[in-house]
Amino acid sequence: MPVARRYARDAFEAEDIVQEAMMRAWRMADRCHSPGSPWAWLRRITANEALRARARARPEVPPPEELGREDPELQRVLDADLARTALAALGSGERAVVQAFYLEDRSVPELAERLGLSVTAAKVRLHRARGRMLEALKEE
Repeated sequence: MPVARRYARDAFEAEDIVQEAMMRAWRMADRCHSPGSPWAWLRRITANEALRARARARPEVPPPEELGREDPELQRVLDADLARTALAALGSGERAVVQAFYLEDRSVPELAERLGLSVTAAKVRLHRARGRMLEALKEE
């Protein structure tokens, strides 16, 4: 019925509405005031059943991006997952620099000493690694 389609999200939901409306009409057949032309009566029953179905429907779950904005813990997990993905896109040398600086909380001079580089060279490596991570995040 076109009435059910107006209220339903898809064809399957419209079929469910029509089936429920027909069952309700069958049970209340003795209440029909114009048995020779029951279409208006059936349309009203169908519209009422569609409104009942809409009221019973569960609210739609927003996409994860919107959930993350409301739930700080979920956002933290999503951010950590993105960081792991970006870190995996780096080469082993760049990954070691980023991990030592951010995860091991090493200073740039400590990085330079550990890698046998000048402080300037360590800064450049760290800068380039960050740039590659940003590129990897943009591709996601």
